[in-house]
Amino acid sequence: MSLSASDLFLSPDLTEAQAQQFLESLGFGDPAAADHHLQMMADDLVIRQTLGSVAGVLLDALLETPNPDAALVGFSRYLATRTSRTMFLEYLRDDPRALHVLANVLGTSPFLSEILIRNPEYFHWLVSQIDLSAPDSLEDDEEVEALLAVFSDPDKFLGATPFLVLFAVAIVFAFGPGLLSVDFLGERRRTATKAPETSA
Repeated sequence: MSLSASDLFLSPDLTEAQAQQFLESLGFGDPAAADHHLQMMADDLVIRQTLGSVAGVLLDALLETPNPDAALVGFSRYLATRTSRTMFLEYLRDDPRALHVLANVLGTSPFLSEILIRNPEYFHWLVSQIDLSAPDSLEDDEEVEALLAVFSDPDKFLGATPFLVLFAVAIVFAFGPGLLSVDFLGERRRTATKAPETSA
């Protein structure tokens, strides 16, 4: 029997055993738990149909993470926090970049996952920062100073608000070496504060 990701939500004839075998073949370590979380998300007809339309790209994004099982659990928990789950799923379907950002956080960092689940509105800020022009998106002096302060002292990092912790960790985690770094921000800040030389 040839299955597709959408069958997990839309096929009336799919058995649990078939669904779990399919999920195992994709790469989920605990296919029974994976199927359970997928079905828990699809708790009404509209959500089920929307999940069916996004299933292919959703599973692809989850499977590209270091821990697909954790990413799926996290996604299920995060989706439950959204006021309009259908609109949010459609947004992820139409913006693959946003979907991959969410999947990567949920499948890589339990710490960041908990912050996002407890503060779902932070996700849209995070997506806005992950851009090819990201270094230019951090233009606010107070924003940069706050970020640099968090990294300057371990006690400040541990005592920072959840938003600042997410801000700091996400920049290193999401952008990676070479795109954006704390050293880059510090150097740019120092350069900006130097008085311009005047010609005689």
